[in-house]
Amino acid sequence: MNMSSCRVFLSVCLCGILVPVSNDLRAAEVVPLLLWDVQTTHSSNSQLRESGRGMGKQALSTQQGTVLRRFSIGNEGWYFGAGLQGESFSFSGNNKSGLRHLRDVTAQISLEYFVGETQAASLSFKPGFYFEDNVRAGAFDMPVQLVGGIPLTANLNGVIGAAGARFYKQPIPIVGLSWTVLPTVRLDAVFPEPALTYSPDKALEIKLGGELQSGGFRMDSGTPLEYYSYQIKTRVSYSVTRVLKFSGAVGYELERSFDYFHRGRRETSDGAILFQVGAGLSF
Repeated sequence: MNMSSCRVFLSVCLCGILVPVSNDLRAAEVVPLLLWDVQTTHSSNSQLRESGRGMGKQALSTQQGTVLRRFSIGNEGWYFGAGLQGESFSFSGNNKSGLRHLRDVTAQISLEYFVGETQAASLSFKPGFYFEDNVRAGAFDMPVQLVGGIPLTANLNGVIGAAGARFYKQPIPIVGLSWTVLPTVRLDAVFPEPALTYSPDKALEIKLGGELQSGGFRMDSGTPLEYYSYQIKTRVSYSVTRVLKFSGAVGYELERSFDYFHRGRRETSDGAILFQVGAGLSF
């Protein structure tokens, strides 16, 4: 990660550390009102292709930092959230793509509804800049995501929603079923991120599933680009205390895609092994 990426990443992280924690935050026992999270992921070299033609090897390093402050509003269970996010995708290797970075620096605004400690519905906006190397007015976008649960039985819920943005080729549907098999086991048969989660206690969570990392960006040339990486991984999260959590994951990146849809050009990569570590604070 170069110096400009470091500044973006660290500025978001420091904002999370510097937000004051009031007495009402310390009193919150069920829904965390202040969250701070950082993650770094590395995917190994894989073959990059365009229309089946090899373009050389490419590796990926990703850094993400997020801080979110929730405020209880109205009736019990409703929360308004405001925060910041920074991401940096750094591409390396000997290839003909010419793409080295994709970045975003955004605000986060959300309206969420919780049943107990489970998020039952959310509407979120991420206004900010989604760019290659240089921040410009034309790189402004505001992705929107709406997701809601539909109670079917005591242990089964439907999930429906969608996510879209100006630089997306098309909206991403979110649909499926969430089944609490046992008090310690939940199966989320939800597109695009199915998962099987095992939580033997409050401190430990083991999750096997798919994860879609995606976004739309404005290149320095002015061309829109939709990027996504689809990953299958096993993640282990452990809460050292009620406040501090660490996580780690290993898995396989099935595909990495760069869709310059206005130009009719698309680059994809073969599979790659990935490793991820993260840490978070919640109050």
